[in-house]
Amino acid sequence: MPQRNCLRGIKFFPEFTRVLHKFVNPKIMCNVGKRSADFGLLKNMALAGMEIARLNFSHASNKQLVELKANLKKIKKETGKDVKILQDLCGPRIRVGILPQDVHMKEGEIYSFAFNQCDLVKKIIPIDHKELINDVKIGHPFYLINGAIELTVIKIKNNKIFAKVERGALLTSKKGINVPETKLSGGGVTKKDEVDAKFGKEQKVDYIGLSFAQSAEDVKKLRKIVGKDVKIIAKIESAVALKVIDEILKESDGIMVARGDLGIETP
Repeated sequence: MPQRNCLRGIKFFPEFTRVLHKFVNPKIMCNVGKRSADFGLLKNMALAGMEIARLNFSHASNKQLVELKANLKKIKKETGKDVKILQDLCGPRIRVGILPQDVHMKEGEIYSFAFNQCDLVKKIIPIDHKELINDVKIGHPFYLINGAIELTVIKIKNNKIFAKVERGALLTSKKGINVPETKLSGGGVTKKDEVDAKFGKEQKVDYIGLSFAQSAEDVKKLRKIVGKDVKIIAKIESAVALKVIDEILKESDGIMVARGDLGIETP
């Protein structure tokens, strides 16, 4: 499913649609946020070729989903355009916590990472994932800010992950963490995902995006929640998932190659 940011040039959609439909059953999926939730804009997007509206539950609320559904129903009545909804689950996204100030990490330095602990004098960086310390191994790569900062895990001790900086940069609060060779024991469906997916099923969304799917078991777990009426799109975003993509595909209704995080984790 090709994605497009609809706020950047709705007028180009007809040509974009014409080219895409040369392929087998393509769909144009657009990210819908607070700015693009306006009925008039949504209607124009639908008329221009939007076929699936994606709502990102890393940021979106239940209220937004209800409003989006109501607007799309009205658009269908007025125009005949039947735009589907993809509810994109947050998934097990790992982030740096709140830093009191920016940290300029330099090559060769050693930092430790700990759940909800911060002491920049001692080079302790807070992270928001409590179980990561149980999953990561010595020698595993540890990336920050979409790979701008590269570290290697050298020690795990006293509830801290110690890592050496291989390539430095400026680290700020809430930046993403990627661990390409680490399989998270909690799986790809979090507690938040379970709650959000149940609500999505109640609202009869058409698709659910399983972010950071790690295995076929993740898809099976989500299937038990949403049933067969909601189509599951497994998002391949990690090196771990890439290794078992065939198994994931067998259990999914489709896959989405999420080139952003996957590009960070695979050279």
